[in-house]
Amino acid sequence: MKGKSSLKDREFHYGSIEMTEEEYAEAQNPKIRTTIFLEADLIRAYKQEAARRGLKYQQLIREKLRAGLRAPSEIEMRLKQLEKAVFKKKKRA
Repeated sequence: MKGKSSLKDREFHYGSIEMTEEEYAEAQNPKIRTTIFLEADLIRAYKQEAARRGLKYQQLIREKLRAGLRAPSEIEMRLKQLEKAVFKKKKRA
């Protein structure tokens, strides 16, 4: 029996299909099925917001996850504020 190949070992062939930039980007970063347990109220909230925005709720969750990864954490922002305050005091002294 053959072992499962990892995603990086697979080749993806698209031929001469015309794609939009978004479709091309998605093809370069394929989705991988995963399972996660989320509270029912959280799923309802995402579904409601997604419906208001005309999106699928899973797409909205992906957008929020990506935004969370790009955004500086609260701790990083607080650290920067403290560093600014400390360096201002040192310059005055």
